[in-house]
Amino acid sequence: MDTKQNMPGTMGDTSGRTPQSGGGQSSGVMGTVTEKARDVASSVADKARDVASSVSDTAGRAKETVQQYVHTAGDSVSHAKDAAVDWASDAASHTGEALKGAGDELTGVIRRYPIPALLVGIGIGMLLAKLTDRSA
Repeated sequence: MDTKQNMPGTMGDTSGRTPQSGGGQSSGVMGTVTEKARDVASSVADKARDVASSVSDTAGRAKETVQQYVHTAGDSVSHAKDAAVDWASDAASHTGEALKGAGDELTGVIRRYPIPALLVGIGIGMLLAKLTDRSA
C-alpha cells in the first residue's frame, strides 16, 4: 500500500484535513474578505430598500394623480350630460312652440277661407288615393 496517498494534505487524504500554509495569516485574510462581503451585501440590501421605497412612493403619487383625473373626467361627463339634456329640452320646447304656432296659423287660414281649404283637402285626398292605388 502506498503511504504517500494517505498522508495528510495529499490527494489521497480522506480525513478532511487540508494543509495550512502560513498559519493564522490565511484565517485573517478570510475574515477580512468575509467582513467586506458582509459590508457589500448590507450596502446592496440598503440600496434595494431605498429603491423599493422610491418605487412605492412613486406608485402612490401615480395612484393619487389617476384618482384626480378620474374625478375630473367624471365631473366633465356630468356637465356634458347636463348640457345635452338642457339643449334637448330647449329644442323640444322650441319645436313644440313652432308647431303650435304653425297649427294656429293653419286654423286661422281655414277659418278665413273655408271653401278653398275644403277644395285643397279634397285634392290632396285624391292625390293620395291615386298614389296608394298604383303601389298596390
